[in-house]
Amino acid sequence: MYLVDCYEGMLKPNTLREHALVVSFFPTVTMGPILRVKNVLTQFRETANKGISQEQLAPSIALFSIGLFKKVVIADSFAIIADIGYASASTLSTIMAWVISLSYTMQVYFDFSGYSDMAVGLARLFGIRLPFNFNSPFKAINIIDFWKRWHITLSRFISDYLFTNIAIRFLRFSMKKNLTNFNFLLSIVLPVIITFSLSLWTLEISSMSTFICD
Repeated sequence: MYLVDCYEGMLKPNTLREHALVVSFFPTVTMGPILRVKNVLTQFRETANKGISQEQLAPSIALFSIGLFKKVVIADSFAIIADIGYASASTLSTIMAWVISLSYTMQVYFDFSGYSDMAVGLARLFGIRLPFNFNSPFKAINIIDFWKRWHITLSRFISDYLFTNIAIRFLRFSMKKNLTNFNFLLSIVLPVIITFSLSLWTLEISSMSTFICD
């Protein structure tokens, strides 16, 4: 993202110290949200050497505590049920299989929701405002709305750095070759297919890496 922003002229190259600070900012390293350098670098410069923000102490601790409760109490409780169920999957009844599946769903849901709250709370403690990364996706009215609510910064990243660039290049190719009848296919359908394929492939690699590490 940083290299693309610099290449496109949207960001001036910053110092190695500043770049290292952004990419190693500990609240976001494990679970996000995905940070764009130009959105957070200004905040780092403004809050340099200020230490912990006294004004944000109470709301930051409250938000972090809510996230910690979601992770440790709710998600880990569902994890116990899910682990027991998957360990004896061949002996489960239909009802128990549904219970185990829903338990795993709730585990993943509250895991990510809790980590997102903790990241935002920790960052705010240091005067850094991170974008919210989770907005009650189970309240979504359709799959598009769900996609916008779960891992919000990932959706923005995919839209800004994959879909938009792929669509623009296909559209330019269509205009150059005078393929006006194929504009919809080249500018919408193919970019969507390629974007989702790349996204699913990346998520699969990430899941395999997590499994190997575990």
